[in-house]
Amino acid sequence: MRRLIRIVTGAAAVAAFWPALALAHAWLESSIPAANGTLAPTAKEITLTFDEDVKPVSCKMANEAGKDASAFGKLSAEGVTLHVPLTARPAAGKYKLTCRVVGPDTHAVNGTLDFVVGSNP
Repeated sequence: MRRLIRIVTGAAAVAAFWPALALAHAWLESSIPAANGTLAPTAKEITLTFDEDVKPVSCKMANEAGKDASAFGKLSAEGVTLHVPLTARPAAGKYKLTCRVVGPDTHAVNGTLDFVVGSNP
């Protein structure tokens, strides 16, 4: 009987804290350009907005062939928004931007954004 009480108590404790554990990491909520959207030819930066404050770690951008196309200035964050300044305009095509950030819980997470430069097929 005591063993059953311990199991039930333990399960209740896990259930009570599960929502907090599941939501502990920063999640990408929006971006400019939007996911699968088009980057304006005159854009000077890409922004990623997370659900909680973040600190930048790194970003990489690859074209659709998987070749590195990163051309960034110094990454910065203001609260929930990560700023990725572009030092060169990417050529027309499809790209994947992956940025690693750290949230208040100190766990690093990746935010990924697919977009196109030029006309969106």
